Amino acid sequence: MLDQLSLDLPGSPIRLSGDRARRSRSMAGLSLKQAATLLDLDVPRLSSIEVSESIEVSPDLGSRMADVYLVSVDWLSGAEARVPDSFRRLVSDADISPRDREVILEFAGALSARSNRDRSERADRPARDASSPPAGQDRSSKVKYVIGQKQTRHHGCHWPGCDEQVPPARWGCRRHWLMLPRYLRDKIWDAFRPGQERDMSPSRSYLAAAREVQDWIASRHDPSDRTRVGRASK
Repeated sequence: MLDQLSLDLPGSPIRLSGDRARRSRSMAGLSLKQAATLLDLDVPRLSSIEVSESIEVSPDLGSRMADVYLVSVDWLSGAEARVPDSFRRLVSDADISPRDREVILEFAGALSARSNRDRSERADRPARDASSPPAGQDRSSKVKYVIGQKQTRHHGCHWPGCDEQVPPARWGCRRHWLMLPRYLRDKIWDAFRPGQERDMSPSRSYLAAAREVQDWIASRHDPSDRTRVGRASK
């Protein structure tokens, strides 16, 4: 799940708020090290972004940050919190300090940005099987487990044509993982069992989710162009 590898795609840079990036990471419940790992950055690079008042990054990095933190790129860029006027008035009338008022509105804005992302993704998401566990159930413990795993044997990214080596607990490289729609990533997380990569006994639900991922890739990506995005490290 490394900036020095030049993973960012070409394009006009976008400007992010360092403070907004730091707060978004915090609200996502990620340490600096965990977020850096998920973003394919080294810790000093992510830290330099967070301590900057305003900093230019590539569109790809901005998109990855928004995806990992579950907010929008506009929010990371410092856009005004989009919250209902009634809630804004309620906060304005509350007997709290200006700083607390600012933090509450910012938090509400982040939740609004997250909600907007979810609504846009649900538009193309097939109905979830009622027997499946809720997305996110025990997710944090699984994420921490996967982040802590090392490269113990030969194990490549499961995206067809990508030969990047990743720890066996990981589905694949970060670049290709983020190319999957969120509902498929949810299915992989829901079915994943820590340790399955060691005893080589993934559940039927995990195998079914992995097969669905491969079918999705085959239906939307030209096999002759499958390595175009290059190698990455998840």
